[in-house]
Amino acid sequence: MLNHKQMALINIGIAHLNAGRSVEAARVFAQLRIQNPGVVDPWYLGGLSALKLGQHAQARTLFSGALKIAPKHHMAAYHLGACYFQMAMFAEAETSLRQAVAIKADYVEAWEALGTTLHVINRLSEALDAYRKITAIKPNRAETWVSIGTIQLLLGQSSDAIRSHQKAIDLNPELAIAYHARGVALHQSHRIREAIADFEKTLQWNPRHRESICYRLFCLNYLSDRTREDIFNEHVKGGMVFETPEQLAKNAERRFANPPNPERKLRLAFLSPDLRIHPVAFFLQPLIANLDKERFEIFLYHNHFDEDSFSAVLKRSAKVWRNFMGMSDDKVETLIRADSPDMLIDLAGHSGLNRLSLFARRLAPIQITYLGYPNTSGLRSMDYRLTDNLADPEGDSDAFFTEKLIRFSSCAWCFWPPVRSPDPGPLPCHTGAPLTFGSFNSTCKLSERILDIWSRVLQEVPDSRLLLKSQNWGERDLAQELGTRGIAPERITRIPATPGILEHLACYASVDIALDTFPYHGTTTTCEALWMGVP
Repeated sequence: MLNHKQMALINIGIAHLNAGRSVEAARVFAQLRIQNPGVVDPWYLGGLSALKLGQHAQARTLFSGALKIAPKHHMAAYHLGACYFQMAMFAEAETSLRQAVAIKADYVEAWEALGTTLHVINRLSEALDAYRKITAIKPNRAETWVSIGTIQLLLGQSSDAIRSHQKAIDLNPELAIAYHARGVALHQSHRIREAIADFEKTLQWNPRHRESICYRLFCLNYLSDRTREDIFNEHVKGGMVFETPEQLAKNAERRFANPPNPERKLRLAFLSPDLRIHPVAFFLQPLIANLDKERFEIFLYHNHFDEDSFSAVLKRSAKVWRNFMGMSDDKVETLIRADSPDMLIDLAGHSGLNRLSLFARRLAPIQITYLGYPNTSGLRSMDYRLTDNLADPEGDSDAFFTEKLIRFSSCAWCFWPPVRSPDPGPLPCHTGAPLTFGSFNSTCKLSERILDIWSRVLQEVPDSRLLLKSQNWGERDLAQELGTRGIAPERITRIPATPGILEHLACYASVDIALDTFPYHGTTTTCEALWMGVP
C-alpha cells in the first residue's frame, strides 16, 4: 500500500505524464518503485513514461515487472504487447496481447493491436478473426470495419473489402482513412477513377496523408487524358509533402562518414516491398547475383510481411537482410544509418508499401530510384534514376524527372526467365485456330482508350479473338465493356491466374500477337511475350 505522501507523488507523476512531461514523470515513478517496490502502479506508469520516451527496453522491463506483481493487470499486458510490437518482436507482442484479451475479453484496444500484429506477420485469417471480435463488442466502430476491409483485400476478397469500407463510411462519413482504404480496394478492383476520387477525398481532410498521395500519383500513370507536364507537377507537389523545408535544411547539413577509399568495397543497399515472388525481384536477381563480390557488399531491405522462396534466393546474394515491415521510420533510419550504405536504391517509387519518407531524410550519400515505378519520385533528395534511352528517350524525358537520368545500358531491365520455362509453341493461327490477340497486363492498365483501339483491331481482323489474363479481375467485366463497342462476347476469352510461373508462361502458346497497353506499358509481360516467341 502507498501512504498519503506516496499517493500524492503518484498524482504528481500522472499530471506530468498527461502534460507530456515524460522525463519528470519517469523520475517520480522511479522514486516510488524504490520506496515501495511491491506496488504495481509505479511499475505500470513508469512503463508508460518510458514508452512515451521511446525507451522500449526500459518499458518492457517495467511492464513485465507490473505483471509479476499483478498478473491480471490487463493494461500492463496490452502495453507490453505494444512495446514488443514497436521493437519488432512480433511473436512476443502476440503473446502479451493474447494475455490481455484473456484477462479482459472486451478489451477493444488489445484486440485491435492483436489484429495489427497478426497482419504484420502474415496470419491474415487470424487477424480478421481478431477484428471481428471487436465488431461483436462494438459493431458501430468504423475504424474496425476499415481494418476488416484491409485484411479482406489482402485475402483476395475485393468486393467484400469495398463493402466493409463502405460500412465504415456509413458509420462515420468524416473518417478520412476509410476513403483511403476504399480507394486502395477500388484500385485493386481496377476502378481507377473511383479510386482517385477516394484518395482526393482523404486528402481534403488530411492534405499530408502520404499513403493517399502515393496511391493517387500511382493511379495517375494509368490515365491517358493527363499530360506529362501535369503528372510531373503532381509528383513534385507530392514530393514536397515528404520533403518539408525543415527536412531539406537538415539534409543540406548532413555529413556522412563513408570513407572515400577507392580500394574498399562499396556498400549497395536496395529497399523494396517486393523482395519476394514479384516482377521487381525477378529483374533484380540477375543484377545482384552478378555483381563482383570483391567490389560490392549488398544490403537488402525488405518492407513486406511476406518472405518466400524467392526471398531466400535473394538472401544468398546479400551480406545483410533486414525486414522493416511494421517498424517506424525513426527505427528504420537508425538501422540504415548504422549500416552506412554508400548508395541507397529505391525499387518502389510511389507504389504500395514504399518508404519514400526515408529517402526524404537523406540516409546515404547517393540515393537512386530504379525498376519498380514508371515515373519520377518527385523528391529532390533522390539523386538519380537508372533507366535507358527506350523508356526515357534523351532530350524528351529529362525535364519530367526530379532525378538526373542515368542511361547506363542499352536496356536497363535484365529479364531472368525461369530455367525450366516451356519452349515456344507454334502460333495458334498456323494450326487452324482463329488469329488470337492477347494481353496479360494488369486490367488496371486497360483504359477506355485502350478498349476503343482494341475493338477497332478486332473489327479490322474478322473472326479474330482476344485472350485476356490477369492476377485479379475484381468486378470488372471486360467482355461486357467490349460488347458495348460491337465485339461479340464469344470473341473474348478471359482466363484466371495460374498457380505458378511455368503455367503462366505456357499460356502464351495460345496467343499469336500480344497487345501492349499505354500510357502505362507492360514490362514483365512484354519480356515474357518475347521470350515465349509472341510478337
